[in-house]
Amino acid sequence: MTLSALALLAFLFGVLGFRSLSPASSSPSKLAVTAPVVSPRRVPELLAAAASDAQTRAGLTRAGNELGITPGSGQSCILIRQGGRRIWDRRSDFALVPASSAKLFTAVAAMETLGPDKTFTTEVRIGQDTIEDGVVTGSMYLVGGGDPVLFTSDYLATMPARLAIFTPLVALADSVVRSGVRRIEGGVIGDDRRFDNERAVPSWDPAYALQGQVGPIDALLVNQGFGRFAGGRVAAPDPAVHAGAVLTDLLRQRGVTVGQAPSAGSAPENFKSVASIESPRVSALITEMLTESNNTTAEVLLKQIAFERRSLGPNKNAPGARMAGTVAMRDTLIEDGLALDGTVFVDGSGLDRGNRASCRSLDGVLNRSGPDGALANALARAGETGTLRGRLANTPAVGRIRAKTGSLANVSSFTGWAQPANGSPPLSFATISNGVDSEAARRFEDRLALLMSTLPAPQAPAAYALPGAN
Repeated sequence: MTLSALALLAFLFGVLGFRSLSPASSSPSKLAVTAPVVSPRRVPELLAAAASDAQTRAGLTRAGNELGITPGSGQSCILIRQGGRRIWDRRSDFALVPASSAKLFTAVAAMETLGPDKTFTTEVRIGQDTIEDGVVTGSMYLVGGGDPVLFTSDYLATMPARLAIFTPLVALADSVVRSGVRRIEGGVIGDDRRFDNERAVPSWDPAYALQGQVGPIDALLVNQGFGRFAGGRVAAPDPAVHAGAVLTDLLRQRGVTVGQAPSAGSAPENFKSVASIESPRVSALITEMLTESNNTTAEVLLKQIAFERRSLGPNKNAPGARMAGTVAMRDTLIEDGLALDGTVFVDGSGLDRGNRASCRSLDGVLNRSGPDGALANALARAGETGTLRGRLANTPAVGRIRAKTGSLANVSSFTGWAQPANGSPPLSFATISNGVDSEAARRFEDRLALLMSTLPAPQAPAAYALPGAN
């Protein structure tokens, strides 16, 4: 008998269950049949996991069919993982419009480029070394450092549900008064030269600004650049002039005389700082951006990334600019080892329909720091915080789902972490739907969240073991 024939015979004996021939009794004519060598039931743990995954997929497929959504179809993708195990992967490499889930890329790039402890300084400068008799003989400059949350108390009151992450402009005004200033012969001049003068992405829907979804993007923003916000937000024509006007009002309320109207300009290099205030740390800004899906913060951070990395480009004195920020963001993420095939960055907020991302790229960002990392902890929690505050309330998903939501007309995305109630390890999930009814997509996402939160306890692997296997 040839060697190949022997090998085939050995294989057949394994598959058919004749791994070993041994006396079953004293009679040599009776043979004992033991477990086959080639049998999936020799790995019952894998069978149990596969059965659980199949049950989850079936539930999600039913949910999608009921709502007219086919997860993983040509206009959607889905990827659910538990550690290194893929529970559901349908077209996860297909790039789609991600909406606000794109803020996850901005968050990671900002954390890497700027650092979690970085703050941004807003300064008041004057052209004299001392303040004689409380008089500033010329103008006073308000120099923007790119703080996206420099607010007044009346503006903050219009956002009662938001996190308490802001920089109080009133504290800067108080600091100016403490420095001894009582009269400014000139005016307050806003200096926003840290960033370029592109205030909005040209391809954005004009309705975004009209609806107050995003303010003008500038290095000197007070109240996110909105000049009016009672009964609706209206952007100021020039954010730097607007910032100077608000500070002027605060100073006058404190008894300071200001001789001229606010304007915009660049502070001379030799002017001295008499007061300053720091923004919250980048880590806190990222938490606010992701939890509340703050578009203005996302766009400001993108320009901060460009400003920080400008020394790597040909123009070391270039101001922070959106397009330079998208290039720097991509470079940073690639340097971090993330796969970005098919990903397109047009802005930092996800408002632009030219953005593209895949479920796989979003999953890569999530799993970079894992379920206990800074990114996961910055996400909104179902039924509790941010954009998920009003979703999935009074359901088993409360507190068990942490996610970044995304929504544009006929676009919906849902990316984050789920902690099943059965005590099994957390699941990462990413799903994007394009060309579908947004409400139907949201209902599917909620069903997805509930299914992941209430996964049945996995059946004991022993139930799948082959009797007599050894």
